[in-house]
Amino acid sequence: MPVVVADEFATHNLLIPQDSKLSATVMFEINDPVRRSATSARLGGVENHAFLDMGGVRVRGMPDPTRENTSRGGKVLSVQLLKFAFAPTEIVAFKTPGTAVVIGFDHPNYGHMAVFAERVRAALAQDFG
Repeated sequence: MPVVVADEFATHNLLIPQDSKLSATVMFEINDPVRRSATSARLGGVENHAFLDMGGVRVRGMPDPTRENTSRGGKVLSVQLLKFAFAPTEIVAFKTPGTAVVIGFDHPNYGHMAVFAERVRAALAQDFG
């Protein structure tokens, strides 16, 4: 198998949900190169500030340990691979119909949150088995 294909498989295999984990790919897309460079420099370490919140029950995201998410120069990469590892009680909270699930970042230079639609929460809840 060519190295490029093997690397692609290795990367995508990290995204497959496992047992008590959910995976996410986050992309920071900024078309303007000057703005992209400036923003990237301010977001170093953002991969350590991701969370999922289920009605006050919060699960922290973990960056993919096999790749560099922030360069040595402190610039964040535009694509982040994250895992969210759930304890049994956190799985129950996520699987409860009607639970408001919020994904977000609490980085000092980037605070963003989005609420999952109920159908998205329900579909992802099936990944827990």
